[in-house]
Amino acid sequence: MIEGAGATRGRAVIMTGRRRLGNSRLVQEFCDRSRVPYVVFQATRGRNAVAERADFTGALAQSALPGAELVAGLQAADWNQALRSMAVAVPDDVPSIAVIDEVPWLVEQDPEFEGALQTVWDRHLSAKPVLLILVGSDMPMMEALQSYGRPFFGRAAKTTVRPLHLGDVQAMTGLDAADAVDALLITGTGGFPEIVQSWRPGVGRADFLHEAVANPLSPLLVAGELSLWLESQPFGRREYDALARDVLAVPCAGLDTPLVPVSRSGVGGSLPLAAHWGSEDLVRAWQ
Repeated sequence: MIEGAGATRGRAVIMTGRRRLGNSRLVQEFCDRSRVPYVVFQATRGRNAVAERADFTGALAQSALPGAELVAGLQAADWNQALRSMAVAVPDDVPSIAVIDEVPWLVEQDPEFEGALQTVWDRHLSAKPVLLILVGSDMPMMEALQSYGRPFFGRAAKTTVRPLHLGDVQAMTGLDAADAVDALLITGTGGFPEIVQSWRPGVGRADFLHEAVANPLSPLLVAGELSLWLESQPFGRREYDALARDVLAVPCAGLDTPLVPVSRSGVGGSLPLAAHWGSEDLVRAWQ
């Protein structure tokens, strides 16, 4: 998987794609099938940086990396030290994989993370046969990580996880061509494999929507709530956390693209609800 000799044997890859496309699941599947030792660490948004570093070193200590026991119990004072512990755990003589998921959240927590990553990569990790995968769904931030003037510029290749193709959606839903186009739009322009997987083969769009809105844990509703919640974060209002489900639950009969007032949250204007979900069918499902 990882070949080469000399000063640079490691490879770094920046992997990005729309949220809920399955980025994390895809990289985990890749690691499981690789048959080489690996570690996967997933950051938590808004967490204290000290606690995050403790979880990071804990993940290293519990991994199958050959040097895992060497970092057990380590308390890293900063990200430079935490990432150096990864270089200790990664083997020198056999390939391995190190995944850091939700990198943008680490950058938000601690602005020193990028510089520490560059330093440890240049001095320690790049000389080892390791594949470093940096994953993130915040696509503008992941693009910025590779821009000129940023610490990790020029050190990583890039791969983008694409949404499902129309043909994929048709094969998974068992629908004819016309209905498959509707299914593609209803499931987030094919972007959310979990929603497409929940579509029982052969079920029409109206029946699918009726089933989905009747189940508060259906992938369709969960994805909608999460999307609204994420869109609300720039406003910094906690009231939005509980608003997403209310917005989705409002009957919007008679509107092609339903608009829901959000004055209760303190922000004027309205939110587009079902512009990409096949809005007429969604409205009928709520009736």
